[in-house]
Amino acid sequence: MRLKRQGMRLKRQGMRMAIRVGTAVALVGLLLGATAATGAMEKVRLTQPVDALGFFSIYVAKHQGFFAAEQMAVEVTLTGGGGPDVQALIAGEVDFSATGSQNLVMAYQEGRPLLAVVNLLGKSIFNLVIRKDVAAARGITERTPLPEKVRALKGLTIGISRPGATTHQMPIYFLQKAGMNPGRDVQFVAVTSGAAGLAALEQRKIDVLSFATPTPEEAISRGLGIMLINATAGEDPDLRDMLMQVLVVRRDSARQAPDRVRRMARAVARANRWINEHGAEEAVGVLRVYFPRVNPSVLLEAAKTVRQAVPRDGRFTERGVMAAQEVYIRAGILKRAIPWQEVVTNEFLEN
Repeated sequence: MRLKRQGMRLKRQGMRMAIRVGTAVALVGLLLGATAATGAMEKVRLTQPVDALGFFSIYVAKHQGFFAAEQMAVEVTLTGGGGPDVQALIAGEVDFSATGSQNLVMAYQEGRPLLAVVNLLGKSIFNLVIRKDVAAARGITERTPLPEKVRALKGLTIGISRPGATTHQMPIYFLQKAGMNPGRDVQFVAVTSGAAGLAALEQRKIDVLSFATPTPEEAISRGLGIMLINATAGEDPDLRDMLMQVLVVRRDSARQAPDRVRRMARAVARANRWINEHGAEEAVGVLRVYFPRVNPSVLLEAAKTVRQAVPRDGRFTERGVMAAQEVYIRAGILKRAIPWQEVVTNEFLEN
């Protein structure tokens, strides 16, 4: 009888022990599962100079869950302008930068080469608008041949964001190409922002406004001007391809963490395809999240402009890279052309 009671006691102890062990194992399993789930989402830091339509692919990749599909939690930091975004990348403070191609080639020229792994914008979205009354006085319409349009700029005042910016570089390129002297034949006025530029155009303080979309579309929508030079539409054959915005990584990161670079590139390239495969109306649905203050009709026109510039596969071309460098050389910020494959690569993109 005593042995029987001892056996039953041992059995109950064994059952309690089994319950404790089972509970402990279950808790450990839950903890490990939670850790695995958290660990699967790799935190990735990305800088971007400002919120601008030129970074359409980044917004789409985030909004449509393409980053998450690659198990990446992408944290975007705005740096308040180009330059600091790339400096943070060079310093190792972030993993990627979505930036202008100017910053890519300038870093190379300064002996700090980076590597562009996705082409975000393969055409210029910086276009020129001329006041309606000035266009009429000079006999200019949107259909006027480009050389005549450029010659008509002589003696006019062009509004730009700031000296040296792309808003400044683009008219310099067109003027020099036409054999004109930018410093003598026109006057440049820094208007700092698109809103200030529109006000200056309306108040007749400037004759022409050089800005990125959606500012030209806004000027046209408000009846302030007509499109003078539409670089996005390929009005200048030499700029039908022009590398504008890129996803950049440090070269050591590309060597040490190729899988991360490949996943990031795949997510952004997928966003490029989405933009090309969906209409401007659907694209506006994404853009409204990031640009809620822009007039919906203007945003729609801007989306149509940007869609023309987003390369479907995110790949780089020699023509596009060299065209951008030609603009920078004429603007005086790049001393000499750089071999295109020194600054860009298609190796992280799917065929």
